[in-house]
Amino acid sequence: MRIVSLKVENFILVKEALLELAGGFNVLTGETGAGKTMLLSALGAVLGARIDWEVFGDRNSAVEVVFSSGAETMRVRRELFGRSRRAKSFINGKPVSAAELSERTAALVAIHGQRENQRLLNPDNHLFFLDAVAGLGHLRQDFASAWAKRESCRALLERKKRELEALREAEELYRFQLRELEEADLKEGEEETLVERRRFLTAGVHLAEAISHALEALYEGESSAHSAVSAALAGLSEFSDMPRIKEAIDVIASSKEGLSEAARLLFSLRDQVEFDPDELEWINQRLYQISRLKEKYRTDLPGLLRVAEELRAKLERLGTSEAEISSAERELAEAEREMNRLGEELSEKRRRAALTLSERVEEELSDLAMGGARFKAELWRDEPNETGFDRCEFLLSANPGQPLLPLVRVASGGELSRVMLALETALAEAEDTPVLVFDEVDQGIGGRVAEVVGRKLALLSSHHQILTVTHLPQIAARAERHFLVEKEASRVSIRQLSHPERVREIARMSAGEEITDEALALARRLLEGR
Repeated sequence: MRIVSLKVENFILVKEALLELAGGFNVLTGETGAGKTMLLSALGAVLGARIDWEVFGDRNSAVEVVFSSGAETMRVRRELFGRSRRAKSFINGKPVSAAELSERTAALVAIHGQRENQRLLNPDNHLFFLDAVAGLGHLRQDFASAWAKRESCRALLERKKRELEALREAEELYRFQLRELEEADLKEGEEETLVERRRFLTAGVHLAEAISHALEALYEGESSAHSAVSAALAGLSEFSDMPRIKEAIDVIASSKEGLSEAARLLFSLRDQVEFDPDELEWINQRLYQISRLKEKYRTDLPGLLRVAEELRAKLERLGTSEAEISSAERELAEAEREMNRLGEELSEKRRRAALTLSERVEEELSDLAMGGARFKAELWRDEPNETGFDRCEFLLSANPGQPLLPLVRVASGGELSRVMLALETALAEAEDTPVLVFDEVDQGIGGRVAEVVGRKLALLSSHHQILTVTHLPQIAARAERHFLVEKEASRVSIRQLSHPERVREIARMSAGEEITDEALALARRLLEGR
């Protein structure tokens, strides 16, 4: 995806600006202090860079950038509130966190010129760039898969060993617990049945007496309810042809049937009532045994049955774990052989690629007026991880006699920008970041070197979208689209230049404020020669 447009509203001194970029080489020019870098700061802000609120002030601002790959469009917007020092981020109109914003845009734009945004200063990225130059992406992925499999096999083996060790340590306890539960001979639902039976036995005599009294009152006594109902029916029977009396007779008859049914149930219960002290004692002991086991294992009776099954399974695993460990050891050995094979192949190709990259970058630096500079992609072995057996860091000696040092320790901004340009040129075909932004790339150079830088940026633009700030006419003339940044009354404005306006701007960059015919002629030649 490439940038289609960048819209800035009230960002520091930029009241309103709209850049509609070409897909290739775009350039920003203007006098020193006009605010060119401010526009790049706005681009960094919308991509999630940290905001310097002291510089930003109390204003409210919005920056929006639109990316497009033809079929797909992504609109990124960031609203900044200076007074409250907070920001809101949106992607395609949906609110996102600052972390998500940075994550989703990091692979789209690389900004060179501000150290905190230079990916090439981070040694963690150097091995990736080396692999990209050597075309080792697929081999690296194969190794990552082999490493992941080795890690998975190793974790599995360690887990099985820990499980077996734990089983062996607990084997005696497990066997004791299982024996205890099996000897208890627990049955599902047993506890509820025993509790009900104990209640029945405990009631004993009292229950029998209560049933006898009930039968006496309902059925057996001379003045029982059943006798009274029968007498009532007999007295009313001769009037059963009267509808109202018939209705009453039916209700009384129904009551009599209910009394008879209740009596049958009570007769049955009276026959079953018994009191067996030995059975009651056995039930109490059994319930105590169950209660003790429940307390010991901290579960209910169904849980005790599950515990017994789990103990059987654990003890059964003692017989199978050793075989599983042997199998896991074989799988780990095979995974390590494959990982080592791919790792050695990857390391060897990296060593050759490191030499090639070092030579190529030094050639690029020589073209950029750093002929005495030395560059080295240094490799060393380390503990394997998903990237391989190697670590890599780019080292630079900017001047003859100076030692090779990590890029992050290169002090000169101009030298650093040229190193970045040399690397980007060397990595142009492998680099997958679609948009490259350069600030101060022309610092400390001019003449023939400026022409070389212009050509290299133009070459990069065949693989990437380029946006650069420059003070050099040789670089500006190479661009496909030229924007002029101007400051008027403490306000920054920006506009795209037409061809005649480009001629005058490039002439101004060559000659200064007094534009001569010679400067205009030179500007035309530079534009014609791009």
